Amino acid sequence: MAMELMIYYVDSVKDEVNAYYYRQCSTKGTRCYGKNIRCPNECPSSESTDPKAKVCHIDCDKPICRAVCRSRKANCNAPGSGCYDPRFIGGDGRVFYFHGKSNEHFSLVSDSSLQINARFIGHRPAGRARDYTWIQALGILFNSKSLSLEAPKRSQWNEDVDHLKFTYNGDHLVLPEGPLSSWQSPEKDVKLERVAARNSVIVTLEDVAEILVNVVPVTKEDDAVHNYQVPEDDCFAHFEIQFRFFGLSPKVDGVLGRTYREDFENPAKVGVAMPVVGGEDKYRTTSLLSPNCASCVFSPFTSHHTQPTQVAPESMATLDCSKFSYGLGISCNMAGAILEIVLENLNSLELGLCLGFNLLTTIKETLEDAEQKQLSNRAVKDWLEKLKDAAHVLDDILDEFAYKSLRLEHQRVKVENKNDFIILNHNNLII
Repeated sequence: MAMELMIYYVDSVKDEVNAYYYRQCSTKGTRCYGKNIRCPNECPSSESTDPKAKVCHIDCDKPICRAVCRSRKANCNAPGSGCYDPRFIGGDGRVFYFHGKSNEHFSLVSDSSLQINARFIGHRPAGRARDYTWIQALGILFNSKSLSLEAPKRSQWNEDVDHLKFTYNGDHLVLPEGPLSSWQSPEKDVKLERVAARNSVIVTLEDVAEILVNVVPVTKEDDAVHNYQVPEDDCFAHFEIQFRFFGLSPKVDGVLGRTYREDFENPAKVGVAMPVVGGEDKYRTTSLLSPNCASCVFSPFTSHHTQPTQVAPESMATLDCSKFSYGLGISCNMAGAILEIVLENLNSLELGLCLGFNLLTTIKETLEDAEQKQLSNRAVKDWLEKLKDAAHVLDDILDEFAYKSLRLEHQRVKVENKNDFIILNHNNLII
């Protein structure tokens, strides 16, 4: 993640320093270098003591220079997520299931300088052909260091109890309960912070990844719907996870990591209700913190700065979407048609990207107008919240699309006049 100048402000009532509300992107080589980006009024700070509140997020290396309001809890419907009876959404945006096996470990991401393993827990009811499984722990190797997160076994779920345990370099790590409680490694390259008082954290690996983790049980409702037949002595506390990566190499592997490769061909069958992929033997590791598997490429002596899959600095660009609006109003029921246009115009990089972001802007304006009218119909309010979440997911997908499209454009065309790329000025886009 690029370094930026961050401006802080002091709340005169609470007498404490809040997180940034404005950033100047000051690192040369990033796409938004030299740009001043302000957080929207709806989320003026990058931190909040309310775990449900969205916070400001500014990434100076995004293809589109803008601030967005983002949830700090894992979004199970966004690219890079792994939730439930493991259901993943890959870097390519496609859903797939990887069941693994109970009480075994598998590599989710294996790169030259990053290894992320998962421990699977579960059980197999009588007459069942496979285990029901969930992710119960993560093991992370980074910069010759190790970090683990675990949800210990509990017979009953108690939301007033923290169900997280941490270790750093093999030593037990204590993270006090309470929102905004945080810990950093001595080198400041690993950060662990609580989103809520308990059971929700964010792991930040400097310049490499951000991992959102939420602990949940298998509920009685889940058990009834899926017929898990969960025993009385285990609520199967497990993780909901969302990964955001900032510089994976072209050779990244792992159950989830491989979906970020440019040459990746998804083996999951299209059109089936539960597209399951195998590969247990390729991704099985001997322990939670072991980098040894048949497909693992982790090398602890490799710097994370050596093999980024990013566009070369001279080709980095940002876009101006305003010239594609044509002054037309786009209603929400045209969303499907607009997305089809985006997909059909991959060869027109600016048109494809900007139609997508104009759609997001239209959704935002529609939602704001509806909220101003103070709708009282509960069903309509629920619909609005779901639409907001859908727009947030679309934003993540468009970011991935932008990265890949810019790389393809760089390979195909040598940009002679950099002035053709005009800076996007949608800093107040709220999703």
